[in-house]
Parts: sequence; C-alpha cells; structure tokens
Amino acid sequence: MDYGTIKPRTVVDNLIKAFEGTDFQIYIAAEQINPCEKNNIYIDKRFDFSKLIPETVAYINRGSQNSIMTGLMYGVPQKQLRVQLMILTEHLFI
Repeated sequence: MDYGTIKPRTVVDNLIKAFEGTDFQIYIAAEQINPCEKNNIYIDKRFDFSKLIPETVAYINRGSQNSIMTGLMYGVPQKQLRVQLMILTEHLFI
C-alpha cells in the first residue's frame, strides 16, 4: 500500500466493510497497517504471492512492473490501484 491522499487505515477499513462475511478470502499486504486477521480478511506486511496467486480470482495491485507481470504470468484479472490486494474464493484456498 502506498501513501496518497487517502490514509491506508481508511482504505483497509473500507475493504473490510466491503468483503467481510463474503465467500472471498482477502489478503492485504500493507507496511503501514499492523498485521491482523479478522474472519476472511488477512493483513500482513507481506505474503508469498507465488503461493497465493495461482488460486487467485482477482488481483488488485499498485501497478508496478513486477505486480503487473505476476498477474499476466498467471492469467489473473487485475486492476491497478495504490493498494496490494488478493482475492481468493474460499473453496480454492483451504
């Protein structure tokens, strides 16, 4: 997650509201937020994306070359924002 006009905590709080209680597992890599786990939301400073992305159904990333190439290599639909986020369906990641 990058610095910008919206505070990282605000972004994370809105993501939690949007996805809490859904059938998705949400992984948010954020340096500015303390690691935590709440229901289907996982926040940490980093995740091993090479293990997660093969099961990923959508990948929201910060638009860096490595992030874009990772999504392309695995054929995962992606959107570039100022946040790193992976969305997995519950039955794919057990």
